[in-house]
Amino acid sequence: MNTTVHRTTYPSVALAAALLFGLSACGSDDTDATDHTGTAASSDGVTITHQYGETHIDGVPEHPVTIGASWADALVKLDVPITGEFVAQSASTAGDRYAWTPAHDSKVSTHQTGSLPGAEEVAALHPDVILVSALSDEKVYEQYSAIAPVIPVMTPGVTLDNWRDVTTTAGKIFDKEGEAQDAVTEVEDLLTETKEKHPAAQGKTFAYGQLTPSQDFGVVTDPASPAARILSDVGLTLSPALSDLAGQGDKGGSRQTISAEQVSLLDADVLVFWPIAGGEDAFAKIPGWKELRAVRSGATTYLDNSSAPAFVTPTIYSVPWAVQKLTPALDALEEAQQ
Repeated sequence: MNTTVHRTTYPSVALAAALLFGLSACGSDDTDATDHTGTAASSDGVTITHQYGETHIDGVPEHPVTIGASWADALVKLDVPITGEFVAQSASTAGDRYAWTPAHDSKVSTHQTGSLPGAEEVAALHPDVILVSALSDEKVYEQYSAIAPVIPVMTPGVTLDNWRDVTTTAGKIFDKEGEAQDAVTEVEDLLTETKEKHPAAQGKTFAYGQLTPSQDFGVVTDPASPAARILSDVGLTLSPALSDLAGQGDKGGSRQTISAEQVSLLDADVLVFWPIAGGEDAFAKIPGWKELRAVRSGATTYLDNSSAPAFVTPTIYSVPWAVQKLTPALDALEEAQQ
């Protein structure tokens, strides 16, 4: 029988992930991949440590249910069948799947971005393990734990685990540690290759965020946020003008809102932005946007509401996709430095 064992309890933090202005999670992830297993996988199962203690899983689960893209992508990568997956409504692509996730069989249900599916919905799938990318609410954890063993956010103090951690932990749960490590190494090699191809970009600055319907900019100000981590993984550095804003206002340390009149704060070497409403032309209407360095050099990556989660909620599949999306901007920066 699968059981959940509580040995340490951490204080509750906000429900689900911190949202980047109503779209997707953007709270800090784990800085380095961490071994969350108290013991190695064996015929006796595996024990995973997390924010609320430890969860023991007997044997290899056969009916996993995932909530959030990170775990779902890890299981697809490891060729683990998924009984059911809950996908945030921001996955506005065919079949409620993100563009970077390969086609696979599972029962897909959607839930409102920023919330979690009800326990009844999860129980109806009869899972033998529940894997939640952004579960940082202890009450919901207890509700899910009454259904099956639950793996919530593993690293204390964050709202979203590092994609490396999720993938390697999935490997331990499903007895595919070698495949999981190979998958992580494959992506790490791509990041290294990207850095080597863009030496002039190393150490250059970036700004990342969105343009709101009210013509304000929502920007990431925490270098440890998941979106910033992807950009730093290819050698870029969060603009000091934005990191200096961390902790100001009412948005917390990882994100802030700046007005269109403050557009000069976005004068970085690389820009990654998307409009919540409208297309790329929405930025051209902002006085001073066209004068920004990255806009003039072409080192700007424009996203939309369906592609932005590749950066905001990184997964084993979305990181390579995001790097491919970012490469033209890196190429433009490289040319500008010559």
